[in-house]
Parts: sequence; C-alpha cells; structure tokens
Amino acid sequence: PSAQVLAADIAADRHLVAILVLDPPDRPGFISMRMLSPLDPPGKAPVEGWYARYQRDPQQPPLVRVLDNNKVLLVAGVPRASAPAPSPAVSPEPTPSPSPSPSASLSPSPSPSQTASASPSISPSPSPSAGEDVVIVVDPGTAVAVDQAPLDYFLSLAHSGWADTKGYRVPPALPALRPRVDGPISRVAATVDREAVSPLARRRINQVVLGTAGRAGTTVVCAAAPGTVPLAFSPDEAGLALFNGRETLFLDLTGAHAATRLLDGRILAWRA
Repeated sequence: PSAQVLAADIAADRHLVAILVLDPPDRPGFISMRMLSPLDPPGKAPVEGWYARYQRDPQQPPLVRVLDNNKVLLVAGVPRASAPAPSPAVSPEPTPSPSPSPSASLSPSPSPSQTASASPSISPSPSPSAGEDVVIVVDPGTAVAVDQAPLDYFLSLAHSGWADTKGYRVPPALPALRPRVDGPISRVAATVDREAVSPLARRRINQVVLGTAGRAGTTVVCAAAPGTVPLAFSPDEAGLALFNGRETLFLDLTGAHAATRLLDGRILAWRA
C-alpha cells in the first residue's frame, strides 16, 4: 500500500514538523510518527519517534500537536488484536521489579528527570490496552516517547500531571460533536449526518455545523457532500478548510458561506 499522511503539525517557530504516516515504505501496516526540520540539510531523512499497528476510530481521528515546549503529542488508535509494536520509542515493559519510582509505568526506561516530574497526587499511568486510543508524548531531541497512556486517562488526570503537558489545554467536552475540529480561539466545527423527513420523501443530509467550545448549542452553516469533513480553522477563525476526499475547500464563515476550491489534496496545518 502507498503511504498516507494521517495528521501533521508545525511548531510555532517553524523549526519542527511532526507527521503521522500510515504504511510508510519501511513499515508497511504500521503508523509511524516522523519528525523533521526545515533547517535540516537537504536529503536528511526524518527521525522516527514512535510506531504501532493502527486501528481507525471514526470518532477520534489521529491527532498530532507540537506543544509550546516543542514536545510532540499524538493521539492514535491501536487494534484490538494487537498491542503497540515495540520500537526504540515504545518497547514492551520488562517484568516489574520493586522500585521506589512512582513513574515507572510512564515509559519503559524513565530518566531521572521523568521520575522527578511525577506528581504524588497522580497515580502511575495505566498501560494502553489493545483497542484503545492512546496518547503519546515524544521528545524530538532524543526521538523517544517519554509518556504514554490511554486517551481517557490523559484527559481526566495525566495531562496536568505529566511535566511536558501541564500547559496543554484540554478541549471542553461541549459541544458533543465527534469527530470535531477545535479552532485556535473558541470555535468548533464538525459535519453531522441528519435525516430530513417530508410527506413525500426521507433522505439524509450532510451538514457543516459550528459551535463554541464549552457550550452545547450548534448552528448549521451549510450542506456538504457526503464524506466532507472539516480540517482546520484559519488563525482568526473567519475561515474553515474542508476536505471532500479529493481536494481542500475553503469555507468563508463571514459571508455567504460558499465553499470554494483551495487546492488538490488536503492541508495538514494552518498557521498565521
């Protein structure tokens, strides 16, 4: 199979690009997180920070974020029949032995700084079980996964206990749209499939809806072709990029709400 980019992000200073790839040529059947810098010399290969078998979760698309501290946070699903594959970044944990370190389950080989950063009020992160969405934090400097946990555990506890994600803003649960795209300020977008019933016909309509983070209500913006999904808001949240499976469309949220073709393929990140 040909390689497919599932998600990507660019650091605010433009010095780091993180890409989550499905079926890379050197790891067919796996997802792999690769990192590179525009400052690298020409021809330098991207560095792999993590890989695993992949299971698509329609309710939680893969996510990559370069944090303010330049660590890379990613969310991805692993299949029910297989646990994450061993790699230099995430390897099987050895048989536990008595240890005073409270952070032993965060990483196969915790460094002294990781051990020191464990919060006494946060229990050790449970290892992800096969079939869960997992959160991984990768250090680009060492290309090693420094933390990993199931997504639900990360959202409820670990994001504030891990040293590298204490400043990470967890999106509010409302509006209850999954999957959804959160803008850089407060807007939220999604596409929903709704049934329209009239005395003469019954049909399904795919609609683009907008909401505000933390509030339940949403507003219908326009209809969209089946399979169209939001990709990213513009930095000022005045525009929304959509993907219809072939090309990226630009939806103006300030005017007549008409989507126009932007480019072939899909955009991966939108920076000012």
